[in-house]
Amino acid sequence: MPIRQSRELGLPPMDIWQKLKRQWDRLLFFVCFFFLSVVIAFGVGFFVADRHKFPYFQIKLAVDSAICNYGLELSSLIFNEKYRKYPYVWVKTHEPKSGVVVNDPSGTYKGYTLIADGGTGASLIDMKGKVIHKWRKDFFDVWPLPDHVNLIDTNGKVLHPWHKPANFMWPQPLHVKPLMSSIPEDLIYWHKLFLFPNGDLIAIYTGPFTPYGAGIIKINSRSELIWKADINAHHDLTIADDGRIFVLTHKYNYDYSRPRIDDYITVLSPEGMVLDEISIYNAIRESPYYNLIPGEPFDDYLHTNNIDLLTSDKVNGFPFLSGGDMLLSHRNSVCMTVVDANTFKVKWALTGVAGVVHDADFLMDGKIAFFDNRAYLQGSAVVEWDCGLNKPIWEFTPADYYYGFSQPLPSYDIFASGTGGAQQKLPNGNYLIVNTNCGSMFEATPEKKVVWKYVSTKKQGNSIARLFFAERYSEGYLTFLTPSDQAASE
Repeated sequence: MPIRQSRELGLPPMDIWQKLKRQWDRLLFFVCFFFLSVVIAFGVGFFVADRHKFPYFQIKLAVDSAICNYGLELSSLIFNEKYRKYPYVWVKTHEPKSGVVVNDPSGTYKGYTLIADGGTGASLIDMKGKVIHKWRKDFFDVWPLPDHVNLIDTNGKVLHPWHKPANFMWPQPLHVKPLMSSIPEDLIYWHKLFLFPNGDLIAIYTGPFTPYGAGIIKINSRSELIWKADINAHHDLTIADDGRIFVLTHKYNYDYSRPRIDDYITVLSPEGMVLDEISIYNAIRESPYYNLIPGEPFDDYLHTNNIDLLTSDKVNGFPFLSGGDMLLSHRNSVCMTVVDANTFKVKWALTGVAGVVHDADFLMDGKIAFFDNRAYLQGSAVVEWDCGLNKPIWEFTPADYYYGFSQPLPSYDIFASGTGGAQQKLPNGNYLIVNTNCGSMFEATPEKKVVWKYVSTKKQGNSIARLFFAERYSEGYLTFLTPSDQAASE
């Protein structure tokens, strides 16, 4: 009964404590309801993310598109000219120095390091950062009219919009292939390299195409073309003991209402001829791990970014695998899989161990190593995983990076690469780690001491070229180097 009516009838007013109790009960109800909703939402979200159920991929696509389409363009406004034009090749930096900035000869694995830091070229540097040799082959020198790449589909729709660089205008008219001359060479770069002892080099081109794999070539030490393959090669390659080349490729698929990028493993002869093509979609879909693919996949649902063959020297450490099996890492499904060399079906998978996974490699004694782009809130990590124990046995984290130097680090010097990133376990047990989005790389000992660090020399203002690839070779591996080259590096 309202207080006013109770007074008119001569009844005592409602006790003040009853009113407070009623308000408290309401507040308690809403608080409990809120926390219960949070718990339910967390449980549902965990199930959706873990099992890749609807609407996991829809939400992921929306978030990734918003970040890439709007976040990059917004952030490019505050960066200099290089980043505004080429945000997929250049990043922001505060590094005051370039070249080798840390070098402890007593702890490093001495040799020569091959790097690709933007553009269609590569450099071989010594331990002091001096350039010993260079390779370069412009994309349009190899493919003046590249029919195997395209920016748009036949209906004029941009199929992969987050590969549209800031301030880059799509060619007109939209219903035909673009005028290739309108694409700056600086937007095309070498993504992965393989160096032979005689100086021959295999390189994968990446560019603003749809799909973005732009081709693969082999050149000699003088950068003369040996062969080219007109395929949408992207990200990574590996070479078998018999010389066959296994490279990741892309194709668009229109089987469903929305187009999708299907990943393939294309097998090339040592001469660059296509021998076989393995569908990664079928390898997963027709295996016990079919739930790694959504019911109706669309867009870049896997984003396979790495391939590594199980070679004869490592096979004894993996009794559940066979020689020639292929280890793949998939960024968007956040997992690693192994494709059987004979059946071309996935026979093993590792999930739930990384935020975003890159560069999974077979190691000796049943171990694998991989780069975790988002291992921590503000950084990345390199993980060495024991497949027999099914757990990590060594990790290098942002905290390890911070404490790995003999001197305190400034706040800008971090180990954080949200994209790219790679690692190479060196014969002495050290790791060479590529910090792509910081335009740098460093060498860490098993005790997590940083004994060597290199910063890209391609800088302009507060922008630096991303470091896409780096690999260390022993001093005796590269037979094409002359005695004068080796003497100059000492």
